This record gives sequence, C-alpha cells and structure tokens, in this order.
Amino acid sequence: HNENPLVCALAGIGVGCAVGMGTNYALDYVRDHYRNREQQLEAVAKELKADNDRARSFATATQKLLDEEQLELRRLEADLQAGAVSQDRLGEKLRGMDANIEYMQGNIAKAKERLRTHEQIRSELLEGADERQLARIDGEIASLRDSIAQMEANLDEYSQQRNALKVRS
Repeated sequence: HNENPLVCALAGIGVGCAVGMGTNYALDYVRDHYRNREQQLEAVAKELKADNDRARSFATATQKLLDEEQLELRRLEADLQAGAVSQDRLGEKLRGMDANIEYMQGNIAKAKERLRTHEQIRSELLEGADERQLARIDGEIASLRDSIAQMEANLDEYSQQRNALKVRS
C-alpha cells in the first residue's frame, strides 16, 4: 500500500506505445502498421486522444491533491503555531511533497515529449491528408497543450505550498 496520494491516484498514467519511443520510430511505426494516410492519421488521432485522457486525468488528480493538501497544511499550520508538531513530522511531510513534485515534473516532461512527437508526426503526415482529420488532430494537440498548462499550473501551486511550509519550519 503506497502512502503517496499522487502515486496512488495516478497509477494508471503511463506512456503510450508508439509515441513514447521517439519521433522517428513512432513515425516509422505508423507508416509500417497503417496502409494509407487516412489510417495513419486515424491512428495518430486515437493515440492523441489517449494522451489527452491521461493528461486530463493527471491534471484532475493533481488538482484534487492540491485541494487535499491545502486542508492538511492548514491543520499543520495550526499545529505549528501551537507547538504541537515535531520536526520529524514536518520533515516527513516535506519529503512527501518533494516526492510528489518530482513525480509531477516527470509526468509533465513525458507529456511535453509526447506533444512534441505528435506535432512532428502531424507535420510529416500533412501531404495528402484529409482536412477534417487534420482539424481533429489539431484540436487534440491544442487540448493536450491546455492539459499540460494545467498540469504546470498545479505543479507551481503545489511547489509554492511546499516552499511556504519549509519557510515556516
């Protein structure tokens, strides 16, 4: 049983198959496994949708963590002011928050890499592409960018909470 709430909440988030392997490999994979441009673009759109679902889940989980941490930090602040918190408990809390920050940073880095890969694959598959499929892919790319921005905002807010706690210690 893992005590880290972020790790527990995000256990299902990972890296997708072809896109996680790098742009060149992913592009070769798409071209080798899908016969025509329409099928290739459909495969890219499906992978992008899956990435968006993972990114949205991550952003939702980090927002939930932020909300829960704010409540816990308020209690901890009151305990600090009352002198009822040991340095061990405070250090444990800071280490847990550091682990969450590192986990968030890693997932954001993966999402950004996947976004770059999707953008590069999209530009490689432009020739002969159906405009509706490109519009769908462009919409998914924009949505992934938005999710990454939300993930980064959550990370920033969480880091500020952590730093404020450290200052109080």
